[in-house]
Amino acid sequence: MSGKLKQIAPHPGALTIEYIIGQLCAQIKYPNACPLICIPLLQPLLPTRRCFTVMKKCLLSFFFAALLLLGSCAKKSCCVVPVTPDFIIADKDGAKWEIQPAASSILGDTTTIAGTQTQAGEEETFAIKLNIGGVGYYPLKNHQGYYMLKKNGAITQKYALSPTHLNSVSVISVNQADMIIQGFFDLKFIKTYDSQPGAKADSISFLDGKFKVTLHK
Repeated sequence: MSGKLKQIAPHPGALTIEYIIGQLCAQIKYPNACPLICIPLLQPLLPTRRCFTVMKKCLLSFFFAALLLLGSCAKKSCCVVPVTPDFIIADKDGAKWEIQPAASSILGDTTTIAGTQTQAGEEETFAIKLNIGGVGYYPLKNHQGYYMLKKNGAITQKYALSPTHLNSVSVISVNQADMIIQGFFDLKFIKTYDSQPGAKADSISFLDGKFKVTLHK
């Protein structure tokens, strides 16, 4: 014995059987096993055209049932949408910027989109407040947002929305069940307080902003 399976001459119509079994094996991720195992085992069972016809019907039924089952499983797995973490990002004075969402909330009619982070001993806080009635475009007034910097717990700079800039928030998604909102913002702040005059810019722009935050009551 050479260690290889003996090749059996195909019975009339066996190419159709090979195709069906090959397709089925491909679906169950064993394509290489079929020509070597399945076909030789089935060949002796196909001595007549009538037997072939019966076998073909059985295999076709099994083949389509397997495809339906595999398709159902694939459909379930493909519809699982990964959860995206909350974020607040923008171009801050032309540079990429992001801040960790924190303290975003809804209190009465007021929704607050906020973030805070500490870098090199400096605490940065960003917040905008608005009344959200659903998906839509919301222009903001200068008292509806602030940007603030702290060191050692003391405010060093504070900014308010510029009255000369068209500050706005566009809400594109509201998930009331999970209290999640998503959207865009375009903001410009002007400095209203500085403990060290001249240490920071007099105005800061947050353009092409995007956010996804979970609101807390």
